[in-house]
Parts: sequence; structure tokens; C-alpha cells
Amino acid sequence: MKEDIVVSLAWEEDMRDIWEWRNHPDIRKNFFNTAVVPWDEHQRWFERKISDSRCRIYIARRGEEKVGVIRFEAEGDGAQVSVHLNPACMGQGLGSRVIRAGTEQFLKEIGAITVIARIIKGNLASVKAFAKAGYRRFSEDKDVLTYRYPDDF
Repeated sequence: MKEDIVVSLAWEEDMRDIWEWRNHPDIRKNFFNTAVVPWDEHQRWFERKISDSRCRIYIARRGEEKVGVIRFEAEGDGAQVSVHLNPACMGQGLGSRVIRAGTEQFLKEIGAITVIARIIKGNLASVKAFAKAGYRRFSEDKDVLTYRYPDDF
């Protein structure tokens, strides 16, 4: 049996892991901003985000192992989601499990809301993970696919 993915709010002790994961080349290549983020810039961003009532950052764990991070930010009457895995955990089928656990926790805390994921068209792993987690394609433009949860549109 697969060990459950559990999410909990990120704290300062998670800051360096998130920064290291975010700057890994295999992670960065699928971001809208592919530049390496300097440590001091990440620290300021992280402190701002964890104190923002319109933002939730969760660390996903499998047992004691940190496997990823998922962030939700209020946007209009909904929220936008962003996720990435610990590079050491990529290719293990954890993406959809992290997305599902994070989305369920966020909706439980916030209440009924629509969550949007914007994915670069070439990021096939994210497309598959969001679809498997119950998100459905809502729209697309030249470079971006937009997925929505719940999918009752």
C-alpha cells in the first residue's frame, strides 16, 4: 500500500528546502520564470507569503520525507495553485497525490472556492498530474493551459 501524502503549513524551517527545489534545473524549466532565484530574494518572498492571509503554502510529506510544496493564492473569487516536487521525488507518481492532498486541505480551510492551475503547454507531467488529481482543462491560449477544480463548469 502506498504511504499517504500529508500536507501541513510551511514554516521558516522549510524555506531552504523550497528554495533549493525551486532552483533545481529540472524544476525551473517548467516555471513561467525560469531564472535562478537568489537566496535573499527568496527569503523576502517567503516571509511575505507565509504572513499573507490570502496565501497558503503547504509542505507535502510521505512519512517523514518532504516530497513537495504546493501554494494557493487568492485571485478574484478563487485561487491559483502552484506546485513543485522535491527533485529527489520526481518520477514516482507523487505529483497528483500532492496536488490532491493540498487542494483538499486548502478547500477544507477556506471553504468552497474555485482553484485554477496555469500550466505551460509543454509541461506534460503537470498536465497529467493535475488531470489525475481531478482538475479539468478549462481553457488554453498559445502557451498556457488553464485547469480548474472543481470541474463543474
